[in-house]
Amino acid sequence: MTQTQFATAADYADALITARRAKALVTSLLLFVLVAQLALFFVLRYYKPPPMGTMPMQQHVRDAIQYFVGLLDIGGLILPALLAVILYLILKVQLVGRLLGTARLTSAFLWSILLCLLLFPWQAILNNPAIDSDPVANSLGMKIPGVLYTWAEISHPIVGARFGIGDSSASNTDWKVLILHWARYAGFPILSMLILTMIHFKSHRGLRQSLGEDKIPTATNPPV
Repeated sequence: MTQTQFATAADYADALITARRAKALVTSLLLFVLVAQLALFFVLRYYKPPPMGTMPMQQHVRDAIQYFVGLLDIGGLILPALLAVILYLILKVQLVGRLLGTARLTSAFLWSILLCLLLFPWQAILNNPAIDSDPVANSLGMKIPGVLYTWAEISHPIVGARFGIGDSSASNTDWKVLILHWARYAGFPILSMLILTMIHFKSHRGLRQSLGEDKIPTATNPPV
């Protein structure tokens, strides 16, 4: 290889290493958001938060939880899009440099698009009274939601974290509603974490192939 070719290869390697560090940071932050949302749901479900009252400590605790949920929502909306952009940049470098690992990065990029769609708050649109005037469906939350929830949703007395607890009304005992609520607060976050883990391993393996850190099988010594 000429000096120019060596410099080009080194430049590709530097770009991929930088992108890999950024991907690891974004993936870790997004995993924290998903785990925190799942953990907060179980905490609010089985350890009821302090009621709204005149005590300053009670108000401060509720405000802190509400602020924390808002930060998780912001991170859950920004980080998946940022992850998809990083994977696209890695894939672009691989295609321009004709490097190995493009198949795995392509798969990881497509899965990251699906993750963005899962984390988008669809319930904010589908439950909007301006486009859906069915008060019964809205009150039961019978709309396919996104993974992220707001403080207004998680603290709601009927469709919030404590759904079906302390109330024997039909809206809380209907098995379809219970399945939807468990999927909404526990199933969807776990599914998102599994998808995020798959994205991480696919992209990690593709980057190792591009950087020459994985041994590539050759046909120089075919089996007899």
